Amino acid sequence: MTLPDENISDELSHLISFISHGNSQIRQSALALLVPFSCKDPVIFKSDQLLPVRNLIALVRDYKQISKNALIILMNLSPDAEIQELLASDKGLFKTLLSQLADPTEPNVLEITMLLANLSKNHKFKTKFLDQNFVIEPAIFTGKPIDFILDLLVKGDSDSKNQASNYDHLAYIFSDLTMLIEVRKHLLTLQPYDQVIPLCKLVVFTSHESKIRRLGVACTIKNVCFEVKSHRILLDSSKNGIGLLPYLLLPLMGCEEYDMDETEGMLEECQFLPPSKKREESTEIMTIYLESLILLTTTKASRDYLRKVKVYPIVRELHLSIESQSVRDACDRLVNILMRDDEEDKDSGIESTPIDLNEKPQDNDDDEDKIVE
Repeated sequence: MTLPDENISDELSHLISFISHGNSQIRQSALALLVPFSCKDPVIFKSDQLLPVRNLIALVRDYKQISKNALIILMNLSPDAEIQELLASDKGLFKTLLSQLADPTEPNVLEITMLLANLSKNHKFKTKFLDQNFVIEPAIFTGKPIDFILDLLVKGDSDSKNQASNYDHLAYIFSDLTMLIEVRKHLLTLQPYDQVIPLCKLVVFTSHESKIRRLGVACTIKNVCFEVKSHRILLDSSKNGIGLLPYLLLPLMGCEEYDMDETEGMLEECQFLPPSKKREESTEIMTIYLESLILLTTTKASRDYLRKVKVYPIVRELHLSIESQSVRDACDRLVNILMRDDEEDKDSGIESTPIDLNEKPQDNDDDEDKIVE
């Protein structure tokens, strides 16, 4: 016999009351039953001025299996604007999540990083990552939270494969954080705690096996390319720069052969690639790399450099090899800029139309010149 909807709602409301029960087995059983409903019927968690959500926040610090289910439910609820605001404003949740990530034996890394990635879309939550006075317990890190999660992303890649995959969602956090100009500048500035420019740690993942990492890093790079005054350091391949260009070009290249005069002008990293070399599989990611290159043509010095290192033949071969319309359109746009001479650049107004860094990101997914999340 099927219960009426109101009876089901009453049953769920009664079940929710057990998540704060004093018996851990009852808490765990209630949470396990509620996980599916956090996707289907999130409104049931919004009763009593969001008291169930507040109880779930407290359960993040409970026994690991209880914590796991609490994290999953919060992750599913976090897109709700009212709940997201509560989670982003909670003073203890951010500290709890980072402290748990600091524990090398933490079993719920995947759930924690996915919740952090969801919450990083909230402006108030974004600013927490730049708090210099924030202390992660145990006090094993002296930098800002943004540096802590970056080092976790790097460290996760060097650990076992199973553990490394758990940290991949941290890359999505950076794609959201770089919506803030303060974060973009932070990633481009040498940090005193390790004497490294943070973005240098991220760009190496443009060829990583994890699509999650590649996509998160691709979006991060594109957002950073909106910092026009930093294009020089982005293209600088010396120890004082980032040397970004090979990390954008190599994923766009396959095993095709080039004329010798074209090959000799290319960056060393792009010359004489092996027959086994494969392009990036995702057309979405390829398009983002091309859009990053387009942003790098904003200044004459950058355009000249891209011409000098033979970016055009690489884009030409990409256009011939890929059927994706978004990739082809981005190739056409980049080639049109690179093939103009300086007088045409001046006449077309390229130099006189700088990117507006204060412009709000647009919602149109087809617009290349926007900051991406």
